[in-house]
Amino acid sequence: MYQYILLILSIMILIILLKKKNNIFEKFSNSSNKKIAIVSMVTKQPDFNFWLHYHLDFLKIDKIFLRVEDSPEYKKLIKPYGDRVEATFHNKEDIDLKHNYLTIMDRQRENVNNGIIRAKNLGMDYIFHCDADELIYVGEEK
Repeated sequence: MYQYILLILSIMILIILLKKKNNIFEKFSNSSNKKIAIVSMVTKQPDFNFWLHYHLDFLKIDKIFLRVEDSPEYKKLIKPYGDRVEATFHNKEDIDLKHNYLTIMDRQRENVNNGIIRAKNLGMDYIFHCDADELIYVGEEK
């Protein structure tokens, strides 16, 4: 239950930040020296190659921290990005699939917490959690 409350609070904070004139998304559109990272957990996601390309090549995200579950074929998609993507790979035997619905939030939380620590150690200024079926959108200022 507390995960849902935390999610709702996070969404509310994001909405407030987006409404501010000098919000964090403006950092994408100017030539600041801010370092930006994404942390995500993925498995068998359609168009995952596009997701990587969009965030790394189009938005110029500096780093992506991934937990890849049951998708060893993603190694070849990630390899061209070199050290811009840090990925850990986990096969079915590493995951409690019998209770996957109940354990996925625990794995997700651990992955995000580890990503935050790694991002801090690398001097990242911002880190976003973004699932592989979501895109960070940066629109024009109006």
